[in-house]
Amino acid sequence: MCVQRPIHVSTAITRTSWYRLMRPVKERSEDAGLETAFYLPTDTNRLVHITNNTTTKELVSILLKKFCVTDNPKKFSLYEEYGGDYRRLFEEDNPLVISLEASVSNRNSKLILRDNTYSTIQWDAFTHPELNNFILILRREEELYVEKLADRFRLWKDCLSQVMKEKFKEEISRQTYIGDDSRNDTEETPTTLLDSRTKA
Repeated sequence: MCVQRPIHVSTAITRTSWYRLMRPVKERSEDAGLETAFYLPTDTNRLVHITNNTTTKELVSILLKKFCVTDNPKKFSLYEEYGGDYRRLFEEDNPLVISLEASVSNRNSKLILRDNTYSTIQWDAFTHPELNNFILILRREEELYVEKLADRFRLWKDCLSQVMKEKFKEEISRQTYIGDDSRNDTEETPTTLLDSRTKA
């Protein structure tokens, strides 16, 4: 599931049954049917049971129900992704048949549920607390992204520093070796001159 806009989820469904049973009946009845809006993490996966006769329209409704999404199913579409390309499935298509055919033909593809109107988000439709929640989520995602970038550049910096140290050691060793050879040559020169004078 790859949704770019905020979605509405039923709070009465998302809370676990034991948590709701532990709360007072009055409080349980008050929050029944309430909705909350949030951003769904990208590439969220869910397993569902379908048959060869299940249509795209039915699968979209099944997935939304699986995620407890209360938005209109017409706001979403099912896509087949393969090789970086996307193909929108028709409502009467059978997603399971398409997936089996892709497996037989060795085509590495997957089905993705996307929203149709993510580019035209009606922010005025959300309440002030919901908008604040979106800001907090975006800020956290930004902090995580910055942290990942910092870790990546820190790793590159450490690798470059290690390579520079090794190069520096090799250069020092090479200069020391050349210096030893030059000293040996200068030490042998007086002896050679003395021998030549003696013979003369």
